[in-house]
Amino acid sequence: NVPPSVTLAQAILESGWGRSQLTSKHHNLFGVKAGASDQKVRMPSREHMWGKLRPSRQTFRTYESNGESISHHARLMGSDRRYAHARPLWADWHAFVEAIAPRYASSPKYVERISEIVVLYDLNRWDALTVAASAADAGVDAKPWMDLADDWGTDAIADATTDDD
Repeated sequence: NVPPSVTLAQAILESGWGRSQLTSKHHNLFGVKAGASDQKVRMPSREHMWGKLRPSRQTFRTYESNGESISHHARLMGSDRRYAHARPLWADWHAFVEAIAPRYASSPKYVERISEIVVLYDLNRWDALTVAASAADAGVDAKPWMDLADDWGTDAIADATTDDD
């Protein structure tokens, strides 16, 4: 599992609120590198190397849709061995970010930047709902998490998930 707050904050940061060329043209919301994938594009980037932010060209993964990018990110976080040490921390978004940051991003301020987004937009409120659902599925007492979710309020949940456009 990946804390929803982390997924949302990573998408916001990595895609520049969906405005980056990598996102708008190639549906890569998370700045995922191509690796061995044939679905790739080489683009200018800035990476932290040798203590400085430097221009570089990187090969990024391309996707057919934003949904495909989100699904791949979930699989990457949920099954890639590089993030196995973070998985047990999924119920604590900050600990999870601290665990993945050194392998996920080159920026020494990645934890700080993701944390600022989570706190500013109160994204961790979604985590309580996920933890409560997982606890209930596992037969664990979900009441503490449900209380936390209730503190946020079901009206707020409905407001946040209703598309008025």
